[in-house]
Amino acid sequence: MRPPRRQSRHDRGRVSPADLPELDAEVTLLEAEDTDVRPPLHALSINEVLLSGASGESTATWVDTGRHAQTTSLHDLAPAPRVLDRIHVARGFTAFQHHALIREAVDRIDATTVAVVAPAVDAIYRESDLSRERARQFLLRTVAHLARVARRYNIPVIVSRARDDDLGSIVAEAASDTLTYRETRCGPRFEGSDHETLVYDVGDGWVQTTLAYWRQVLETRRPLYASADDDVPTPGEVA
Repeated sequence: MRPPRRQSRHDRGRVSPADLPELDAEVTLLEAEDTDVRPPLHALSINEVLLSGASGESTATWVDTGRHAQTTSLHDLAPAPRVLDRIHVARGFTAFQHHALIREAVDRIDATTVAVVAPAVDAIYRESDLSRERARQFLLRTVAHLARVARRYNIPVIVSRARDDDLGSIVAEAASDTLTYRETRCGPRFEGSDHETLVYDVGDGWVQTTLAYWRQVLETRRPLYASADDDVPTPGEVA
């Protein structure tokens, strides 16, 4: 079976073999179930740069809080080394540095910026010498800046969080959508309010589909079954 392939929202004729989600101009929280969040985070970031910049001028701003921007992983995923030159990485080692970098990133965004990435936004605030309430205030300001970026510049902002607790909830509440990533036997799976991975490319134009895909197909055919049953006469008694 060769189902039609999904076109990207940028309408450049490209097709993502991993069926990567199309990110809207909003804050999207990326969560990973029982696996490392970094590979899907890298894939989404590179995908935005590639799809949004056929001219090779598009860039992404990445504000890190640790070792999330691993060059080895990014290099393995990027189709060409020069693509990595278009991902600008800054690292904050304290809550004050991270907050300042987020504010500076907002000021430095220009027409070439197509995405902002901020992994483990809450991590550095819980590890600081600030009181819990002070750390909470700083984190609230940080995520407010990130939300302002999405609105003002009409670009996607991808974030992740270190933990699901009171500080982590601040990041979740600032996100307009949550994208959940999990690894399956068929391949990587993304689930969000507007996206669900249904098809996996296995090469030569053939695809591996999930049960969810077939369930969706059968659901669309349910009205046809109902109408067909109505047209079939009920058997009468044989004389």
